[in-house]
Amino acid sequence: MRLQLIDGRIPTSNALVSHVTQKFTSVLKVFADRLGDVQVRITDVNGPKGGVDKSCTAFAHIHGSGAIAVKVRSTDFYGAIDRAAQKLRRAIDRRVSRSRTKPLRKS
Repeated sequence: MRLQLIDGRIPTSNALVSHVTQKFTSVLKVFADRLGDVQVRITDVNGPKGGVDKSCTAFAHIHGSGAIAVKVRSTDFYGAIDRAAQKLRRAIDRRVSRSRTKPLRKS
């Protein structure tokens, strides 16, 4: 798994980069061998106006199963990042569970 942060037009602090790295690495470690690139994009939708405008979009390429994406908005970046990591984990888990082949039952 290779993690990439894309920060759009906002200045990214070292603390925010560290949080993204730690959160996504720890949440997705169970799928690390199945994942290729994971991109995390954070944006401030409407600038300094405030509100629920901090967005975190995460894309993951799953070997043999294509790509998957999730998007979360929150009032702060840390909340958006945390929720997006969890949402991506659940989506990957569903995709991987569906792709497993079930043994044939004998009648």
